[in-house]
Amino acid sequence: MAVCIVILEADGAARHILAEYLRACGYRVVETVSTDDVTAYFAAGRDADVVILDVVAPGLQNAFEIATE
Repeated sequence: MAVCIVILEADGAARHILAEYLRACGYRVVETVSTDDVTAYFAAGRDADVVILDVVAPGLQNAFEIATE
């Protein structure tokens, strides 16, 4: 099973470039645009091996709170 990387990045171009590069390297990538998306992803019982967080991402929580959880 491929390593799963969750990317939280509000900037669509930056997120897409990073996600495509990681996919080309063989990783499974989940793209999210807000802290709410990341929270919902994990609340649904899904898991990730690596999470890349945009520190100033929009949403109810900031990236530091997400990382703490």
